[in-house]
Amino acid sequence: MLNIKKYLFHDLKQQELQELVSLYNQIRKETTTWLDKDEVTLEDFSDQVEVETIYIAYEEEKMVGFLTFYVPDNFIHLFFVDATSQGSGIGSKLLAEIVSDFEGEEISLKCLIHNNAAISFYERKGFTIVETHELEKNQGYHLMKK
Repeated sequence: MLNIKKYLFHDLKQQELQELVSLYNQIRKETTTWLDKDEVTLEDFSDQVEVETIYIAYEEEKMVGFLTFYVPDNFIHLFFVDATSQGSGIGSKLLAEIVSDFEGEEISLKCLIHNNAAISFYERKGFTIVETHELEKNQGYHLMKK
């Protein structure tokens, strides 16, 4: 059974944080073939998300996906689902939690230009591309809003 829990970064236990970083690195290696594969350290990950709310999806006791949300800007920063669990509704449920928590408010995110599966997913969920930014090293992205 899928369970989604919401945490403030500082409420995460060290073990949960380490599990998040491990899942993040694993998913990046498996799904973002156009990106540099250097692993993100616990410290670097913490620096990226320390002011964000983190939604974590658990299947039984296993962490299978997460997203981080910067509340002041209603911005989804990181959004990852384990490759073996993609297509099972986990991403949809995580996104539905955000939409429910911030009902009636505009939500934005950045999606890498080369991530066609994610772009399609977001468009099916009502997001539209409002800006495109071309950057070097395959880091260009679309700004999407709902």
